[in-house]
Amino acid sequence: MPRVRRLLAAGAVACGLGLAACGGSGTDQMVRTGTVPIEQKADGRLAANPSPLTIADVDKQPAKSAQRAVLQLIFWAQWGNLPAVVAGYERRVVDGVGVTSIAGTYDYLRPQLLLSQTRITSTRPSGGGQFVSLELANTSGPPSREGFLMHRRNGAWRVVYDTLLESAVEGYTISQQEPGRDDPSLSAKRNGARAAQRYRDVYSSIVLAGRRS
Repeated sequence: MPRVRRLLAAGAVACGLGLAACGGSGTDQMVRTGTVPIEQKADGRLAANPSPLTIADVDKQPAKSAQRAVLQLIFWAQWGNLPAVVAGYERRVVDGVGVTSIAGTYDYLRPQLLLSQTRITSTRPSGGGQFVSLELANTSGPPSREGFLMHRRNGAWRVVYDTLLESAVEGYTISQQEPGRDDPSLSAKRNGARAAQRYRDVYSSIVLAGRRS
């Protein structure tokens, strides 16, 4: 079975274990509800590992908003619903980067995301869409801050570019070339850098296409 099919199948199984439904709508119900409050230290680190996001957390964001779409994407990533994660990206991004790379990168990120507390910090208009800032806090160091550029397509917000996938696709690509190696080769590093550049190039193509239309 090709890797992408294994990833999507794994996402479906995880979704079935963690959720009563797996369609991405506001009617989905989770087996566990509510999150455990976690103290955040002065340097931004968490005092303990947080609970994963819930549907209730997603529903706190304004309905049909860009920030809700971003939080829902992280929610699906935490719970292993990789098909829904891929569907959260603009079709041209998926075509350019590839389903395997997007799904694989979020599968690679899942352990990190499960140990991170997610918080939307700001939303502002940008390039005909919305730019959503996200903070990921954990116990190991200062919070990381990520940005998602969202465009509305057919009534739904989709990701056209984000710093989370850009940085993580490089690590994912390296890990696939040399699994388990702590000191990757120069060749693997170059291939990882090319994967990140491919994502940047896809976004640039989308921007240029928008200027011509």
